[in-house]
Amino acid sequence: MPTVKSVIKTILKNAPGKDLARHIAISQVSHSRTTHISNARELLQRFSPKPSYRYKKPTTLTPFAENYDVSVIVPAYNVESFIEECLTSLVEQQSNYSFEIIVVNDGSTDETPDIINSIADQHSNVHAINQHNKGFSGARNTGINNAKGKSIMFVDSDDKVAPGHIESFASSLFNSEYDFITGRYTIINESGNYLSKGEKPRSMGAPWGRIYRRKVWDNIRFPEGYLFEDTIQNFCIKPLFTELDIDDTSYMYRSRATSISHSISRNRRSVETYWIIEELIEECRLLGVPFDQYLYARTIKQFGAVAYRRILALNNEIQHIFFAACSEFLVSIPEFKSFWYTQDEVLGDIEKALLRCNFNMWRTACQFAQIY
Repeated sequence: MPTVKSVIKTILKNAPGKDLARHIAISQVSHSRTTHISNARELLQRFSPKPSYRYKKPTTLTPFAENYDVSVIVPAYNVESFIEECLTSLVEQQSNYSFEIIVVNDGSTDETPDIINSIADQHSNVHAINQHNKGFSGARNTGINNAKGKSIMFVDSDDKVAPGHIESFASSLFNSEYDFITGRYTIINESGNYLSKGEKPRSMGAPWGRIYRRKVWDNIRFPEGYLFEDTIQNFCIKPLFTELDIDDTSYMYRSRATSISHSISRNRRSVETYWIIEELIEECRLLGVPFDQYLYARTIKQFGAVAYRRILALNNEIQHIFFAACSEFLVSIPEFKSFWYTQDEVLGDIEKALLRCNFNMWRTACQFAQIY
């Protein structure tokens, strides 16, 4: 059953005259005073410092051996209410493909480690790893470094998977020539009850609900210490590897009111949506990602409605500083000098606002982008 939010969005998206309303609104702010803040990046750094992580070419902790068809990586931190349900849904999978489950306890302070160890003691293909807290990225990276599968999947520890999940995704991957497979997903509430089906096609960068050939992660790791580390999917993985979308909703994503995605707009670390792009642009250079129309458009999208939603609860002064930093950084990227986004009018409005450093135009365009 569709959510109220999705119904409202659909109504607005199909409302007659919305394009005219957008054109009028944009025209009214297109000549607003520009937002030039000469030290915007420095001010943003004072407000919420950029994480110190720098990309290093990955090295595995153990000699790589393909002992399994699939390695399922589960990062776990203080999820005593959900981890048993998550791992049970995995160990009960029936598949023609061999699989291991790597559970990385990321410094939990509740009963999470005890539950993980109990399940690992009962199943030889469940491997528990304990480490000091490094965040989602650090836990996933530890899993990758210790994986012994021909392919890699990720499952968040408060989610679960339906029967046949591994078989379906592994079969789609190994019976194709694609580098990774992306499925849909089912949204459940905190109690595990069905809410709706997830987006199709997927635009979010979350690694769960996907399966990757091992080679995808040979030279790539999640940026540690950042929020929004999943952005690496659309910046460093999608441009370099081939993808197949499948209409499979066997991944069960649990929507929680206390999750980072629900609370981040009230947190000053929400500005890391800027810092992560700085980091990933540099990683793109190191990895040889082509600086083409796709990467240019992706950068505008990240600096557009995506960023706007994340910083919406911050005060007006910080929003202006954030926007000025985005605008300055976009025009400073030499590889983007020859590109101009024309395929999507709403995205084009956001691009113009960034290039002109027009905050009011940016805010207005981002508001419309959320209903298109």
